[in-house]
Amino acid sequence: MACVALTSLMRTLELEFLQPNPRLILYDKQLIHSLGEKLASLQTLLDQSEKKAHNFEELIAKIGGVTLEAESDIEAELVVDDGPMMTQFRLALEAESDIEAELVEIRHQMLDVTLRRLLKDVERLILMIKARTAKGLPTQHPEESSSSSQHASKSEDVTMVGQTEEFKELKKKLVSSNKPLQVMSLVGIGKTTFARKLANDSAVKLRFKNRCGWATMSQEHNKRLVLLQLCRSVMPMRDDISTMNDGELADLLRKSLLGHRYLIIVDDIWTKGAWDDVKGCFPSEVENTGSQILLTTRLEEVSKYACSDNLHDMRFLNFVESWTLFCQKFLGRESLNKEFERIGRKIVENCRGLPLTVVVVAGHLSANRAVHEWESVESTLNSLVNKKQSEQISRILSLSYNNLPCHLKSCFLYLGAYPEDSEIGIKKLIRLWIAEGFIKEKNESEETLEESGEGYLKELMNRSLIMVSERSSNGKVETCKMHDLLHELCASKAKTEKLLCSSKYGYSIESDENRWLSLKIASQDSLHLPALKKSRSILCFDMRKWNDPQWDVSDWDLNSLTKIAQMTAYSFKMLRVLDLTLVDYNGSIPSDIIEVVLLRYLALASNRLLTSIPVSRNRNLQTLVIREDINGKWLK
Repeated sequence: MACVALTSLMRTLELEFLQPNPRLILYDKQLIHSLGEKLASLQTLLDQSEKKAHNFEELIAKIGGVTLEAESDIEAELVVDDGPMMTQFRLALEAESDIEAELVEIRHQMLDVTLRRLLKDVERLILMIKARTAKGLPTQHPEESSSSSQHASKSEDVTMVGQTEEFKELKKKLVSSNKPLQVMSLVGIGKTTFARKLANDSAVKLRFKNRCGWATMSQEHNKRLVLLQLCRSVMPMRDDISTMNDGELADLLRKSLLGHRYLIIVDDIWTKGAWDDVKGCFPSEVENTGSQILLTTRLEEVSKYACSDNLHDMRFLNFVESWTLFCQKFLGRESLNKEFERIGRKIVENCRGLPLTVVVVAGHLSANRAVHEWESVESTLNSLVNKKQSEQISRILSLSYNNLPCHLKSCFLYLGAYPEDSEIGIKKLIRLWIAEGFIKEKNESEETLEESGEGYLKELMNRSLIMVSERSSNGKVETCKMHDLLHELCASKAKTEKLLCSSKYGYSIESDENRWLSLKIASQDSLHLPALKKSRSILCFDMRKWNDPQWDVSDWDLNSLTKIAQMTAYSFKMLRVLDLTLVDYNGSIPSDIIEVVLLRYLALASNRLLTSIPVSRNRNLQTLVIREDINGKWLK
């Protein structure tokens, strides 16, 4: 909470008081500048102290409490000052200029008290941290502190290491079989990377021509999303595909594959029922000789159920393979001097051949090229030798998270609002980060906030915390994904810190203590949000399932949700991100939505609400998205 609250507060002060046309002009601008400098110092100290969280837990909690309360108090004053009731009051007092002046003076005084109290609190916190570190708790020396931009590290997608013979064996099966439809499975670690390499192999592509399909499942299996992924990957894009029901999609997929040799890869399948749900969509007639279906799963019972005689267990990496994978983050071994290599080899040995832990630890160390940092990681991994594998992985991933700088930690936690296995659009994600205040404007730099956001994204990729999913024709990243274990870590920490409330098909949601509200829309029920006093973001995700009996099969399109689902809420005032692209209002519009004045990102299903939301008073609105037609085209 501390890193998010502090980062957000710093951006709020910039937007509200240091812009050319601020919402409220302060008499003492130097106070804001001084406060900004102190907060920047506090952020630097917080970055250092969070790496030693066991020694600084109480102070970190105080930082979060102070900055969160201060931002709430500041925004509360701004909302009152710019709300419709205050506007009406001012109009009524037009003839009484002295009273109006007195009213403005009171608002300035209250805000001044809040800002000066915050300055004192920040100065006190800085002294407390410095006193704690002076008692012998080491801090990172400036010359040893580093980021991924200061040292050579690879930001490109890490290539598969090891499994060479296994790859040749499975590739031979794929390209040489002339049997009727054959199902194979990969079980264990590194399976998705292995499957991706097979799908991208030139000989495999030639063998199956344009009939290579890929779909990723998740623990919350959604047949419709799987069918959409497969249809889009094996046939040219069709404008009407999003309006089709599940039966039509399955029939379209089957007809597209019929008579062709095809390869279908279903990644990360969790249950026997999920396989039963999709296996009937693939033609197995004689004319499809040589076609293959490859499943990846971490569960052996699922693999045996789907294909009893074509199981391929993924082995752990040996040390040489692990070391090679580790060194990919450092542009080769030559960039590591003898001391780093000595420590690095011990670290890799303690990763026990797990590819995910190797690349995440390497990503962390590539951004922390200080000997004491590497020794600290080595010590941590040594302490985990006798732990269960699941706990080892969790602790190693947490180690990388704990060592993120404040701004990246905020960006990483925000990803927990997305559903597991989501294809995350980069453009929208960066705009949301900007709206939340996580991306700082660089002084005397021509770099835009969007460009800075792309830099943050690259840093998270360098650390292997997110991975590239799709690139445009010019090589630019368009979508990204998270490994499901990293997503689990991300969402869990965001919920523990009372940042995230994620609805799971329930529609009466208490979210008074949570900053971000993630709505996974899955039915036509009305949404009821009785308390949002501390919420800053509402995000909506389409999680509908075709087999839900509530849905009218004759009216399957995105608007079938927006025509019926409604939302009631009683405290929109403090929101800065409002994404209602999957929710429209056919009933009464919440009365206090007219008081929203702090929005920075607004996305609506239609223009119905534009007559009620005071867009002109949202001075810091950066993004406006309206979705109106049934084909899913966005109007901006």
